[in-house]
Amino acid sequence: MKSLEVLDSQRNNLSGPIPITLGDLTKLESLHLYSNQLSGPIPSELGNLKNLYDLELCDNQLSGSIPITVGDLIELKSVQFYLNQLSGPIPSELGNLKKLTYLDLSDNQLNGPIPASFANLRNMQSLYLGANKLSGSIPKEVAYMDNLVVLSMSYNDFSDHLPEWLCKGGKLENFTVASNKLAGPIPSNLSKCSSFKWVRFNNNSFIENLSEAFGTHPELLFIDLSNNDFHGELSNWGKCKDLIDLRVARNNIGGRLPADQSNLLRNEVRALTGIKDILQHTTRNWKLICRMSYSHTDSHPVKGRLLWRVGDVERRDGDGWLSIAMLDGKALYWDILVATEEFDAKFCVGHGGHGSVYKVDIPSLGNIAMKILHSSFENTPPKSFLKEVRALTGIKHRNIVNLYGYCSNAQQSFLIHEYVERGSLSIILSNEVESKKLDWLKRVNIIKGVAFALSYMHEDCSPPIVH
Repeated sequence: MKSLEVLDSQRNNLSGPIPITLGDLTKLESLHLYSNQLSGPIPSELGNLKNLYDLELCDNQLSGSIPITVGDLIELKSVQFYLNQLSGPIPSELGNLKKLTYLDLSDNQLNGPIPASFANLRNMQSLYLGANKLSGSIPKEVAYMDNLVVLSMSYNDFSDHLPEWLCKGGKLENFTVASNKLAGPIPSNLSKCSSFKWVRFNNNSFIENLSEAFGTHPELLFIDLSNNDFHGELSNWGKCKDLIDLRVARNNIGGRLPADQSNLLRNEVRALTGIKDILQHTTRNWKLICRMSYSHTDSHPVKGRLLWRVGDVERRDGDGWLSIAMLDGKALYWDILVATEEFDAKFCVGHGGHGSVYKVDIPSLGNIAMKILHSSFENTPPKSFLKEVRALTGIKHRNIVNLYGYCSNAQQSFLIHEYVERGSLSIILSNEVESKKLDWLKRVNIIKGVAFALSYMHEDCSPPIVH
């Protein structure tokens, strides 16, 4: 075992603490223990693994602080500790990991400032710190990471202004600082960052004239500036030829959309007021797979998690999950609330043991089936529910209805399914006219389809899903 170079035990049911004896595997280069039920602290003995270049302990129940001995692993290129219960400050020793290109500490309980030693991480390409309790100003040292492509810092307590030289390397594509306590104008270096594609500045106190900022970004696809103190007009945004989602609600913006913003004007731009005051465009090509948890008051959002798929492209957003960052769970929730007239009974198409099913027409998804779960299911432990939803969203079979995802807040939890027009088979069989249309050959084919689906879940899924 001491000659072991790769240890991969991801997505099992491992529990208890990480054995300190792993520190004896000094030739280990890759350690994957993510998506288990491991608990307790990260052993400081892992600092003995001097050859380690890939360390993934995410999606467990690990607690305590990040051991400073992780800073001794100078060969590390990727560290993923997200979705645990880690606390305390980020060790300054992580600044020793000069080969690091990927660091994900999101969705923990880390506090304190970003260490100034991060200035040493010049090879960093993706930095995820979202959904923690980090505070203080965002240090100018972060701007020294001039290879950054993704910088995700949403849902923290960062305050003060943004540092001036962010994006000086000209590579930053995904920048999210939503739901902090940041204020002041947008630094000129950022407002001219030509590499921007996905940007979230929402739920802060930024001030800026939008006639002069952001409108010249040629590759910008998505930007959320809502709930700030932006002013001016959008008249200068016509140069954003690829922009497909612009969110500017709850600001002091006037004037009109630019007439030459044809990509927005051509594609179902909606301006809704009242229950949802937001300007957005969405496209039916995206499928949502998300977990969302928000309060109803826009001024006090709590942590949310999203997963978006567009073809085979996946990115992780500031809230700790893979994301293409085109929509968020709260926006979807308001879409559903509007489409169902606050869950009016006329949109309900059925009831089952798990909940009530509504047919909903969402502009971003088309017709979907939304199942509001009964309270007994809402009380399922979030982690086990999340694991189950993850498994179900990975199913791809012609005889299984697609689960696009789910959203959950304090009031409702609901699953989002592909909508199937014909309804329940049991209802068809109990209807004398409809049941006659199902001859024996059709019934045998239905049974075969169910059997194929069960066989797929039991035999071809990893881990198996028992229905």
